[in-house]
Order: sequence, then C-alpha cells, then structure tokens
Amino acid sequence: MVQTASAFVPPSTTSTFTIYGLNANGMVQPVKVNHFNSVIGARRPHVFVVNETKTKSKLGSSLPSSDYDIYEEPGECAEGHHIFKWGVVVGVQKDLQVAQRLEIMQRALKGRAVALDIVLPTPDGRCFRHCFIGAYALWNPGGIGDVSHFWRDLTSLCQSTTSSWTIAGDFNVTIASFEHLSGGADARLQYLKFLADTNGHDLWLDVEERSRFNDWTCRSNQSVAEGNIIDQVVTSNATRVDSEIAVAD
Repeated sequence: MVQTASAFVPPSTTSTFTIYGLNANGMVQPVKVNHFNSVIGARRPHVFVVNETKTKSKLGSSLPSSDYDIYEEPGECAEGHHIFKWGVVVGVQKDLQVAQRLEIMQRALKGRAVALDIVLPTPDGRCFRHCFIGAYALWNPGGIGDVSHFWRDLTSLCQSTTSSWTIAGDFNVTIASFEHLSGGADARLQYLKFLADTNGHDLWLDVEERSRFNDWTCRSNQSVAEGNIIDQVVTSNATRVDSEIAVAD
C-alpha cells in the first residue's frame, strides 16, 4: 500500500489544503479497508484519493462516509479477463462544499479519474471554486486504443476548467531520470508535455533532494531498498502560493 501526503496553499486563502493519496492495489480485502480508515481517522486530510480499487462494487459504505462525502469511479473490466482493473475513490471532508461532480466523458479517463468542483473558504469569509481531480494513469499511455489518449484528455479537462485546479494520484510516471530505476521515458515525455500545456506544477519539484532511495512511492521488484517516485500531486502553477509533499509513514 503506497501512501503519499501533501499540502498546498491555494490562491485567495492562507489556509492549508491537505491531501492524502493511496495506491491500494486492490481494495476488496477488509484488512486494507480497516487500515485505510484508521489512517484517515488519524490524519484527517481535507481530501483523500484511493487508486487501483480493482473492483466494480461501491466502497462508500466501507469508508469513513460519516466524515467524508465519497465519490467513486468503479474499476473497468480488463479486456480478455473477468477481473476489474483501475478504479478511483475521492473523499471530501463534509465541512467542505462540493459544488458539482464533473462528468467524465473521455473514454481514456473512464475508471481512472474523478473530478469535482470544491468550494474553498477564504479568511475574509468569502469562497472560491477549486477543481480537484483524483486520477490513475496507465503505465503504458502510449499503448493502442483509447487509453493512449489519457494525458491528452486530462490536459483538455484541466484546460476546460475556469478555476484553479489540483490533480492527485498514481501517475505511473517520473519527472526525472533519478526518480526511477529504469524505463519510463515515453510516459515521462507525455507527462512533461502535460505540465507544459497546462502550466502545472508537480509538488515533488519542491523537494530538491528527493531520492528513489528515501522517497520512493513504489517499491522496486528487485531485492533492493529503493523504488520509483510515481505518485504525484500537481496544481495549477499560476494560482499556487506554496506547497509541499512527502511519503507518509
């Protein structure tokens, strides 16, 4: 279970907006659900994202729905298999107002993205909209079919918003070669293009001394104590005030 925690200060406010992300690699086992609920109860993030639920069933009743409004994008049936893959869940603290859930029309984002317009308060008693997207990117975005359009469609989704925005989740991509052991060059090029086209800021860029030995979010399959930094939080650079990210214990 890969866990990342981040915080940033959105525009027009001095309050910190906290996010907790988890790649569950399957969320059907009660022990995983119980562990996740315990962590959320202790950390109390404003928003949490669970990726790779790998189930078509709704999970809302098993998650801390008394404290969070739960929004789900169920897993999609894997081609040629009876199993379900992907699946995203986003929880928003009930203290925050969700203005609307944006409908995901793009095939490449089905089962891989949840988009919400959240109303964030300001110190002077006002509020503003902020688009939050929980996302899971395929490891091979250059593959055949609709999935090859993932980063293009996510770019369009961000560009279509009229507010500031944030995306959190498992992007299955690294922004620099020292963040991974090998491979991933094609995915990285697509991701860097996404950042350029949307003027997005990857929060890991704030951690100048980050290392795949200490900050990995995906353990290497090899018998070594290192991995890959593939879980990211990205926010609109033009409206960002400050931000930080870290791997949660």
